[in-house]
Amino acid sequence: MTVQSEEVLSITGLHFAYNGGDPVLDNVNLTARRGDYIAILGPNGGGKTTLIKCLLGMLTPQRGSVRVFGKPPKEALGRIGYVPQYATAREAFPITVLDVVLMGAMNGSSTIFTSGWKRGKGNAEKALHALQLVGMEGREKLTLRQLSGGQRQRVIVARALMGDPDLLLLDEPTANIDPQGKFCFYEFLASLPGHITTIVVSHDLSITASAFTGIAIVNRTLLYNRGNTLTEGQLAMLYGTHEPSCPMGTFISTVSSMFPTMTNLQPYKPHAGQQPQQPAPGPEDNA
Repeated sequence: MTVQSEEVLSITGLHFAYNGGDPVLDNVNLTARRGDYIAILGPNGGGKTTLIKCLLGMLTPQRGSVRVFGKPPKEALGRIGYVPQYATAREAFPITVLDVVLMGAMNGSSTIFTSGWKRGKGNAEKALHALQLVGMEGREKLTLRQLSGGQRQRVIVARALMGDPDLLLLDEPTANIDPQGKFCFYEFLASLPGHITTIVVSHDLSITASAFTGIAIVNRTLLYNRGNTLTEGQLAMLYGTHEPSCPMGTFISTVSSMFPTMTNLQPYKPHAGQQPQQPAPGPEDNA
């Protein structure tokens, strides 16, 4: 297996429910390889954060498997960088950019898994290099309150890079960032070193960018297309497998408006008296 084709993440038949209730995730399948840049989109309550927790080993699925670099997630944490939702510190807290990044070198951080770096000689140089990678060189002495929302998120990513991750997971990383800042942030993620596999989880449908190598929709199940567009089969299959109470009509309408070739897409509805059936996936559809 070449480095470029190395399988970084493998999810097979994942099923998870809280306390024996209805499944939050059901028969989720996904494969990511080295260097992939994947967006996982879905409505609030669709299971995105639960999926992230399964990838980190914080939750154990009742069925199916999750493998990260061929191992259970907890055994691969040293190769994972994690940027959680609302990761940034309070703007008014008197801490410098460099101090925030150096926190990524500490074991036991509550917001980032690292490969064991501790404070000590050489870490400052490593932190400055991480800031250079995220385009924040020369700002290490600034405080967080002096930065824009997008710049603060770049600092949080730099902190994650202190662990030399091969897999970077980001959960809703652009909350409270303006539209232009969001676009710049996601384009920046695409510029990270090519050996890093990056997975972004978001309900924000505006994040799609040409740089993504794959886009998935998750709403109890997951439907994936390797490429930077969504297929009619993906959307129709997703809508057809969920109860009418699920807010997928609005979700599909919003997604469809993002792609000129799909502006006439309608939610899948069975004929009266018939049971819902899923359309057969096309060659580009991967469940």
